[in-house]
Amino acid sequence: GGLCIVRGAHLVLIDQRAPLVDRLRAIARALGDLGSEGVYMTPAARELVGPMRVASSGGLDRIARACSC
Repeated sequence: GGLCIVRGAHLVLIDQRAPLVDRLRAIARALGDLGSEGVYMTPAARELVGPMRVASSGGLDRIARACSC
């Protein structure tokens, strides 16, 4: 699972058969990649998303190229 851009829309694909921890990681990565500074999250959620942020400024471009959607 992960973040994809399809026809200009951001979608998060999650494999419902994946273990819960993997599904949560996919969501956390997607939130980190999108930039969640303007969204309220509990400190615990922000702590989980923080390390998942894309290091480069071209994160969404990289995701769009890597996604096979």
